[in-house]
Amino acid sequence: PNLYAELPGTECADKTIVIGGHYDSENARGGGSDDNATGVAVILEVARVNRIPGLCVVAFGAEETGLWGSRAYVSDHLAGTARFMLNVDMAGVSGGPVIVGDRVLTDDILELIEAAGLGSPLRAGTFPPFSSSDHVSFTAVGVPAVTFNSGDDPAIHTAEDEFERVEPETLAMFVQAIDAALRGLLP
Repeated sequence: PNLYAELPGTECADKTIVIGGHYDSENARGGGSDDNATGVAVILEVARVNRIPGLCVVAFGAEETGLWGSRAYVSDHLAGTARFMLNVDMAGVSGGPVIVGDRVLTDDILELIEAAGLGSPLRAGTFPPFSSSDHVSFTAVGVPAVTFNSGDDPAIHTAEDEFERVEPETLAMFVQAIDAALRGLLP
């Protein structure tokens, strides 16, 4: 199942702004700290400091087994009409942080991060072949969507993906970058 939250009086449906990250991990092989407890931690913190009508925060289930949670969310909540979607998938161990997805949205976000003076190492990037994340479910229905990702982490999907490896400064960088993007993208 997916878990989602919204401000009272708003609905996670028509013309919302979605921020999300998957909460499942490769439980059979690893602890899931970077992939993706860090992504969920970032979206919760961004939501805590941005009480914006129309902001929908979603923790997707079943990303690791085929984006099932985000696909169901898009289908069940008319998310094809969302204004944009910001996804966070791994935000705790810096290995070349990237933004992957819609190129126009990526460029806008990078400009907003630069304008905020954050000095962020984020850049436009791609995932390796046969890799994906929950933003794809939104782009499939025409919603501009991106995934923020901390880059290569050889410990994901292994028993070494543990809390002690998470870098607080990397988490903070993602919170600041996504906060700047969210504030700049709103009217």
